[in-house]
Amino acid sequence: MFQTAIKFVLQIVLLVSVASCYRGKRIVNSSFEEKDTVHSFDEQRLRLKEKQGKGLLILTFSGGGTRAAAFSYGVLKQLRDTEYQDGNDITRRLLDDVDIISSVSGGSFTAAYYGLFGEQIFVEFESVFLKKNVQSDLIRGLFNPLNWFSLISNQFDRTNLAIDYYDKNIFKKKTFADLYTQQGPEILINATDLSSGSRINFNQSMFTALCSDISKLKIAHAVTASSAVPVIFPPITLKNFDNCNVNYPDWLKQLELKENKTKRELELLTTVKKYFDKQDIQYLHLIDGGISDNLGLRSIFDTVTLRGGIKNALRLVNVDRPDYLAVVVVNAEKLALRPMSKSSKSPPTSQVISAVSSIQIQRYNTESITLIDQTLKKWAETLKDGDYKPKTFFIQLDYQHVVDEKQRIIFQNAPTSFALEQNVVDNFINVGQTLLKNSPKYQEMVDFIQHR
Repeated sequence: MFQTAIKFVLQIVLLVSVASCYRGKRIVNSSFEEKDTVHSFDEQRLRLKEKQGKGLLILTFSGGGTRAAAFSYGVLKQLRDTEYQDGNDITRRLLDDVDIISSVSGGSFTAAYYGLFGEQIFVEFESVFLKKNVQSDLIRGLFNPLNWFSLISNQFDRTNLAIDYYDKNIFKKKTFADLYTQQGPEILINATDLSSGSRINFNQSMFTALCSDISKLKIAHAVTASSAVPVIFPPITLKNFDNCNVNYPDWLKQLELKENKTKRELELLTTVKKYFDKQDIQYLHLIDGGISDNLGLRSIFDTVTLRGGIKNALRLVNVDRPDYLAVVVVNAEKLALRPMSKSSKSPPTSQVISAVSSIQIQRYNTESITLIDQTLKKWAETLKDGDYKPKTFFIQLDYQHVVDEKQRIIFQNAPTSFALEQNVVDNFINVGQTLLKNSPKYQEMVDFIQHR
């Protein structure tokens, strides 16, 4: 949710200056209890899910506040309503075949909620989050005298206020231990390490490098970090503990030994290895995941790379010789309006900040889409064996595909905030369902699955 509504910024800018007088940070992660050699990857957790589909189906949910959460929720509803007959004439739903959901900022609320509560999302999520004025609730929390003493303490700030609100009212105090007991898809919640600009994924693989047990971390911590807009919300801080003997995991050793590494593989290798240096990096300060990857796409590339390539990554999610490889990108990004181009006056600071951020995000998104589209095809070539080769489907959903121009303009003008009118939320849910249902690529994929 990097492109935050300017109105929201103006509403709380005074509170930022009044309530930001803190001298330290509350560390949200905990260390391993015993000084021992630990494994870096929770393979057992990934194999909990009984593979049901015929391929690898990945979803990515972008940032964009409630707008993005509602859009991605609509996509989940359409996947639920898309049925097909498997080889045993059993009716199945595409929603049950989803293997991984990678999310950023506003999209992380939907991904995390579905990961935790499964089908309950279709009963509760609209009232618990989508149609609730979360933004006003957070602002009222800042004005509440009961919170003033906490806000001027050295270990509590606006971000902690948001964490507590999300934890109590949305995620029901659930932790990653609760998430890991579910049989649904793997949920990749993404944030950005402020000091390095690196993408940080909330999983045990990453946390083991920090000598930290993610199972004790609350889901609200991860989602808040993923949506912590700079300036408005102070970063969430993780400690890089040094009280365990962490060996380089096999996937890291394999990547290190690999000849002819690509530029991206070298960059990824350097990024991951630095967190094993406890002296150089003692703390991580996490902010909005949209800054480093607003579509959640690059996290997919990184995850597969760090798991030793597509073949090993498939084994970890119980997929053997998939019929297809599919990525559905749910992009709630809106093209920034440029009123400044109609005036000779110097644009105000708010417009400059909005334009600069949106330009960078749009350009980065374009490169991410190209990267994953090409990578999908490379994965298919890697898996090719004789006559066998999985088919690839890269499905992009965004407002540019809305046929009706008036509706498209309405969607483009919707603010990036955590407060939308209920009818606007309904419109975004419906557009998520409609765009997926009418996507030619999606229809082609469904037809392909039906006839395998």
